[in-house]
Amino acid sequence: MDFKTTTVSEALKNEQVVAVMNKYAPALLKTPGLKLLGKKNLQDIFNMVPTSKVPQDTKDKIKAEIEAI
Repeated sequence: MDFKTTTVSEALKNEQVVAVMNKYAPALLKTPGLKLLGKKNLQDIFNMVPTSKVPQDTKDKIKAEIEAI
């Protein structure tokens, strides 16, 4: 799955993507307003998440696993 072109809405419909997110950063799925960002791509969303909330190495793992889907 292409991280730069896949939208949040598309990703949230994919059980494998949701499982990856739950594995590494379950709080992201509980972020208020996440569904309102449905037209944004995953890369845009990850760029908005501060590393104080999700460390860069965790972001890298999430991205790699999602791109492998």
